[in-house]
Amino acid sequence: MIVLRGNNLHPSALQTLLHRFAELAEYRVEVDRSSVLAELRIEIEPKPGSAGEPLAQRVAQAIRDELLFRAEVRAVPPGSLPRFEMKAQRLVRKSDAGSATRP
Repeated sequence: MIVLRGNNLHPSALQTLLHRFAELAEYRVEVDRSSVLAELRIEIEPKPGSAGEPLAQRVAQAIRDELLFRAEVRAVPPGSLPRFEMKAQRLVRKSDAGSATRP
């Protein structure tokens, strides 16, 4: 579970929401705790032929509407996010020192 500005977020709830977007090929979630309040950033990779920026806006709006908080959603070029053969490591936690760690 991730606590963001007083909201409890289960990664599985976010995953369920993101998997509803058929034009989404891959994503990566970063929790940044380097400031006073934790921030959530999501990088989304659209499938080839899909427009990234409109998709990012729709994903951000769905998160606001359903999970009741704001997240920075940014589209990245197709093929730029890592792929995993087994269990995906899509959640990255950024510590106070600025280094990224995985749970």
